[in-house]
Amino acid sequence: MTAPTKIKKRVAQASVTAAHSTVSSVKVDALPSLDELRSYIPEECFKVDTPISTVYLLLFALLLASSIWVYPYCESTIGFLLYCSFYGTVMWTVFCIGHDCGHGVFSSSTLVNDVVGHFTHGFLLVPYWPWALSHHHHHIGHNHVENDFSHFWCTPELRSKMNILGRLIAESNLVLLLLTPINFALYLYPGFGDGTHLFPWGDLWKRTSSGMRERLRGVASSVVVFLMAGALYQFGLGWAYFGPWFVYNSWLFIVTYMQHHRSDALVYGDESWTFVKGAFQTVDRVMGLGSDYFTLCITSDHLVHHLFFRGIPHYHLRKATLALRSGLSARGMEKAYLSVYYSSPLHYLAHFASTVLSCGITQFILVN
Repeated sequence: MTAPTKIKKRVAQASVTAAHSTVSSVKVDALPSLDELRSYIPEECFKVDTPISTVYLLLFALLLASSIWVYPYCESTIGFLLYCSFYGTVMWTVFCIGHDCGHGVFSSSTLVNDVVGHFTHGFLLVPYWPWALSHHHHHIGHNHVENDFSHFWCTPELRSKMNILGRLIAESNLVLLLLTPINFALYLYPGFGDGTHLFPWGDLWKRTSSGMRERLRGVASSVVVFLMAGALYQFGLGWAYFGPWFVYNSWLFIVTYMQHHRSDALVYGDESWTFVKGAFQTVDRVMGLGSDYFTLCITSDHLVHHLFFRGIPHYHLRKATLALRSGLSARGMEKAYLSVYYSSPLHYLAHFASTVLSCGITQFILVN
């Protein structure tokens, strides 16, 4: 049984909560070139429109600001949980807007991207420039066993070099699941995986061969984070901020994990990896009930984002995905992309939990 056939069988079995799913039955070596894939997509999808980006920013910033007036009315347990769930999701969407900044597609101006990126990420206690650095390397090395960032591929050799916390997370899928609300914080601050993003030393800076300029930028971004932390303390926001913040952290880990991890994901070594093959291991997951549009299509249209991560802003992802799939279908390769459709976000979250418990960060197929 070939690897793509095994993927088809296992993903279909795992997707019991999905309304519909498709998986690749096309040999990865037969995939079109990146230039051909780009030709499928209308040129207007690569147009960056700063006013449109700004409208999204203002809309979600105002929505987030409304939490100041809503929080006092959420004293009951149920009210507080609803408050955290809603505003944590809004925080996640604000992060997605900053994510566009990191890819240079919020605006055609580098200055605007950096200012807005620090505003959105700093508010969420994320050092913007260091995050953009590691995230860029994730995109240029996706599904490479050693060069990928953001979510590493835990081989037995790597596991043997981990500290106690790393081995605990790698060896216990239940622990990994229970740490969902803080996994992204563990990634950013102490640096589980790629090294700390908060201080300009360690693995992140060594692996990316960062010089003094990048390290100073890292310091500047960390200063923004510390100023935000000081403001939170000064105004005593406490759970009004950190309740939703833990939900936002959960979303970030959940979405990133589900975009890339499953037991039959193909991960490549130096001789077998190509940019296109790595990208086509990305899974588009449609959560349903319109939730994907609220979170700016970051889960439902992720393959096209990986292919053209420095070209397509979020408000063009849907159109670009449909065009990409149409182009693949014209070549008889409509099943070259991986996609899963859920009847609701709750089914998506249930599938996430089952995937973590069965797969963790150690289950994948290594192609040398």
